[in-house]
Amino acid sequence: MRVLERHRRLLVASVTTIAAALVATSTLAADSDSVITEIMVTSRKKEESLLEVPVAITAFTSEAIEQAGIRDLYDIAELTPGLSFFNAQGEFLAVPVIRGVAPTDIFGENNAAVFVDGVYVSGREGLNFSQLDLERIEVVKGPQSALYGRNAFSGAINYVTKLPAEVFETKGDVTYGNDGRYGGQASVSGPLLGDSLRGRIATLYDNFDGSYDNTLGGEDIGGYKYRSTQGSLLWQPAESLQVVGSVYYSNDEIDDAATTGVAANCENRVDSNLSITRLLNVCGEVPTIGELAGQLQAIGTPSALANAAQLESDGIPKLSRALGEDRDLLRGHLNIDWDLDFGSLSFLTGYSDTSQRALVDGNRSLGDQLPFVICSNGVGGVCPGPTPRLYYPAGLLQIEQEDTTQEISQEIRFTSTQDQAFRYAGGWYYYDVTSKGRDGGVEATVDAPPANQYFGPYVGPGITIGDAAFRPWFQPGGDLDPNNRVIEVRDTTSWSLFASAEYDLTGRLTVDGQVRYGEEDKFVTGYVWDESDLNLSFPLLARSGEDTFDSWTGRLGLKFKVSDQWMLYTSVANGEKAGGFDINNISTTDDPDTGAVETARNDITILPFDNETILATEIGMKGTSSDGRLVLDVALYRLDWDDIVVPEVFERDPITNEVYSQPESFNVNAGDATVLGWEVDLSYQITDSWRTRLTGSFTDATFDNGRQGTYDTFPSFRPPECQAATVTTTPEGRDAEQACQAVSGSIAGNTVLRQPKWQASYSLAYDAPINDSWDLFAGGDASYQGKVYVGNDNQSYLPAHTYVNLRLGVESARYTIELWGRNVLNNDEPIAAYRDVFFGNTDDYYQQGAATSPSDKFFPIRYTVSHPRLRTFGITGRVRFGGAEK
Repeated sequence: MRVLERHRRLLVASVTTIAAALVATSTLAADSDSVITEIMVTSRKKEESLLEVPVAITAFTSEAIEQAGIRDLYDIAELTPGLSFFNAQGEFLAVPVIRGVAPTDIFGENNAAVFVDGVYVSGREGLNFSQLDLERIEVVKGPQSALYGRNAFSGAINYVTKLPAEVFETKGDVTYGNDGRYGGQASVSGPLLGDSLRGRIATLYDNFDGSYDNTLGGEDIGGYKYRSTQGSLLWQPAESLQVVGSVYYSNDEIDDAATTGVAANCENRVDSNLSITRLLNVCGEVPTIGELAGQLQAIGTPSALANAAQLESDGIPKLSRALGEDRDLLRGHLNIDWDLDFGSLSFLTGYSDTSQRALVDGNRSLGDQLPFVICSNGVGGVCPGPTPRLYYPAGLLQIEQEDTTQEISQEIRFTSTQDQAFRYAGGWYYYDVTSKGRDGGVEATVDAPPANQYFGPYVGPGITIGDAAFRPWFQPGGDLDPNNRVIEVRDTTSWSLFASAEYDLTGRLTVDGQVRYGEEDKFVTGYVWDESDLNLSFPLLARSGEDTFDSWTGRLGLKFKVSDQWMLYTSVANGEKAGGFDINNISTTDDPDTGAVETARNDITILPFDNETILATEIGMKGTSSDGRLVLDVALYRLDWDDIVVPEVFERDPITNEVYSQPESFNVNAGDATVLGWEVDLSYQITDSWRTRLTGSFTDATFDNGRQGTYDTFPSFRPPECQAATVTTTPEGRDAEQACQAVSGSIAGNTVLRQPKWQASYSLAYDAPINDSWDLFAGGDASYQGKVYVGNDNQSYLPAHTYVNLRLGVESARYTIELWGRNVLNNDEPIAAYRDVFFGNTDDYYQQGAATSPSDKFFPIRYTVSHPRLRTFGITGRVRFGGAEK
């Protein structure tokens, strides 16, 4: 309670400060007749004023989207209090985070749902798409499971596209900028058959070469090429019946991401042998590209200096064949609205198909110089103990074969008339999604070493165990499956019944409620195929898992109209995110208790996990001043988040108790957290020509309890009695180690990963006439995001960053010419990172010592770090005709 009271006082102080600033500047607008434009939203499945909705919502109109230069989820998050966005690598792992509820499993389902025209989209690879012909973007904050179902666990992001226009209109724009930025878009809309049939079509081409040079001579890094088309028809055969159909297709080429690899520098693994050195984590601030180059210069070896030189001047060495991602998105919906005397009936059908393939540089920023350690004169798979070891440098191309996600949904909803004290809605929802994953591969850029030279690690009396893992990479095609066979299929089918109601208790007091019951059936299958006999059409092994997850979710709210302009509201809501299955293609070995010789076996482990739950309480205030020049939206909230899914590391199969050849990670429900926070969003029309917007948010997301098995062997996460190396070669030693693992890895008191505690933005815009036909406009915005912990260990963090964008131009009713700049201060702080491994057998990446490869150097730990788009600037010209003219 003391923490909540502290946040309450901080919120009151912030609002008081803002109010004082407004009073001080109000004399500037004493003669102004300008008002802040009212925004209509459909976040509650009906059209209503943003200021009348008792929910925290940030909305951007089509004009605001154009003025702010919003192109993707990064831009939306920078201007939305309580929303952050992370893309760990390219467009593979898009993660929107609302109010600090960040998914720990970066490869799992998101906690915030994305909708396009009311249709849920789950395909992760397609969430950060080219936004074409939008009417509005709405960010709805807080659990929305009762209203939206599915995974609107922490909130929802709604994209609303433009409907066909009633009168003919057309508009287009062209853009040219630095770093190969060029493109344009155009739309045409209007009646096709009188007033009953209208159409709209829009198309976009957007090219950006990227902010970083490829110092190996290939394509620039961090760019994209979007080719998108969207068409819609609106048919209204009668005043009471409206049918809208829409189709969106985009073929996107997304360059290999601007990523670097940062070697682990802390947490030497507690293990059975004190002589090993296996660093497990990166501690401290995640470095920029320039800082990484400085670290390599300090190492000073020829290899390190060469790599440092490549990283200077906004360069990253990437393989020329690492072309990035090729993505196809197809989406469509059909919406039928039928108005009746006592309400309206709507039918919404949605379809989505996402496919993606990729070629990625597996060395991140080492180019073609990842050193492998081989012996010089082995015999029969054995390297004699004293034989010399050699460095064998190579580039590694990760080949990701096609992954697909297909979705179909159907909603039937009845909504009562809205001109009565009691208003209600209810209906039924069905959803089905099938995703298929195909096996990827790794291909080295050099040939395999001679047959008598074997890859480490080297264990025992000259025995090598790395050859079987690495040698297949060093051949044309690497270890890629030439038959492109599916190795994983996931299918989810869900249905739900929902209802909502509002009742005006008095002319000023309204109570509202929502309830939803849903069932979700999840089915997953993994396959192991014969790698020798490619003609074998049946898998060697297939395992499946199936379960049903049900949930009741609801919301109860109260809205009080203080005056015609101001409203107070409060609500209590719960959300549930369905559980599922984690699947790994693993290899097992004989139990050490038997003393048998190690013989690896391929197998599949499927492990289930349960629902996550959340309970939210919120109070808020929103409204506008009597003259309409000030709009304020304030919210204060608490979230109780339970059964959080976190990755757990297992050394034995949790089902069969078989011993894994190497530790495997699976998702388990292993944590609870409390989130406290507040948000402020203020817009102010200072004069007829000047307007401003200020936003801010504070989010304190802390684990109350939890254990993450990833940290079991981190010395910092083990009790004192478990700090010493344990002897695991005997059953007693293994029992002692298992006892230590059971009490190690606690994350209680730590901050939830991937969410900033502080966010803020400030926008200032100017618009004034030059003459009767032309206006001059100028503006800019600055956004701030505080530091972000990369993992729940809280040992490494992304530094805070500030972006500044500027615009200047002239505009008439028909034409616009605009000069613009994005990230004009050229902030280069990294924007995302995650823990993975170098695909090699030594952690001496810069050849500082003699070539060695003991077992603890097998796949050494690193961070993959993503870097931002740097300063871009350019010019845009727009033209409008007909109803599109201003």
